Amino acid sequence: MMHASRVAPQVNMFHWKTTRKNTEALLHYWSSIAQCPTILLVTPPPINEIQLEEQDLQRGYASLTRQQENTAKYAAVVREIAAGWKDRSVVLVDLWRALMDKAIELSSDKMIDVETIGTKRAGDDQPMRTLLTDGLHLSSEGYKVFLNEVIPLVGKEWKDEPTDNPSWVFPHWTVAPKFSSH
Repeated sequence: MMHASRVAPQVNMFHWKTTRKNTEALLHYWSSIAQCPTILLVTPPPINEIQLEEQDLQRGYASLTRQQENTAKYAAVVREIAAGWKDRSVVLVDLWRALMDKAIELSSDKMIDVETIGTKRAGDDQPMRTLLTDGLHLSSEGYKVFLNEVIPLVGKEWKDEPTDNPSWVFPHWTVAPKFSSH
């Protein structure tokens, strides 16, 4: 008999509505307590089903725990939420799209169907293995893609500041308190 903790999580339409409601509640909260924050709303990354299933089976699950199709739906919900909040300093970081674009760039098959990247029906996906450590979590290459998406969105106002007298909230690293292990 399979232990309940080893049963693949089920995702249904209820979760899409709950995700939207919870995300918007967080946006309302954070946009109301801070002074004009810019909030980065990040889509979930795509998955690589074959690679993830290998890991899931090793962890004792009976089958694949997540599906690319559902992850794509979550990404679409995040995009919709961000579009509705763009006039309120919410910025979309479309990690899903950025990683899919990178997978296409890394692929030898330039005619690849975007709808099938990372799915079992497309077969083992080496570019996605490059971007994800276990089919779910970002690898160092995946994090480079993420960083390249985020850097243009943060600290724009700091770009031209003098390093000897910056207006940052936190002290510059050269004057920050030092940790001593002694």
